[in-house]
Amino acid sequence: MNRDEDRILHGLFHDREMVGETMIMTGSEVLWLTKHSFAEGAKWRKDGKLQSLDLSQQSTETIFRLITAEQSRPIRYLAERGFIISERTKVTDAMLRIAVTGQGADRARRLHTWLGRRGVWYSDHKDGVAGLLVAALVAILVSLITNWLIHRRPERPESTPPHARGLEWVIERRGRLRTGAASTRH
Repeated sequence: MNRDEDRILHGLFHDREMVGETMIMTGSEVLWLTKHSFAEGAKWRKDGKLQSLDLSQQSTETIFRLITAEQSRPIRYLAERGFIISERTKVTDAMLRIAVTGQGADRARRLHTWLGRRGVWYSDHKDGVAGLLVAALVAILVSLITNWLIHRRPERPESTPPHARGLEWVIERRGRLRTGAASTRH
């Protein structure tokens, strides 16, 4: 899925946050979601109405066609993937009837946060080269951190009690006792 389709799904779900509820909208209102960020898409409804693109800024082809290919392509893709249920209204072909499915709602919830969008990106790309590179990078990072934790030698002051000094202290003390070196009891 590309970002436009993710933005549409996110906006459709977060407008009402209801699974299976049918909403009727125009292609221009759906296209508005593709031109705005995820944060703006969550605030799609303004003054009780869905925001749409200004038709005066559109080309003449977009104005005279009811729903353009640019508007319907992401909707058809989301419907094919099972994220939404979409159909044109019987009254006019200029309106779309769209409902978000449970699978679409799960993805839209994950798209709502930055970390969730990273998780969606990884799940979409984990079988490709990018997923392989991310997995290799994480493996290298984990091995470096583990190696650093194992081989670091923290400074232990002599005031540390014997039970917290570790095995080195015990071996050192036994060596002094066998050679006859003087030792002090704590």
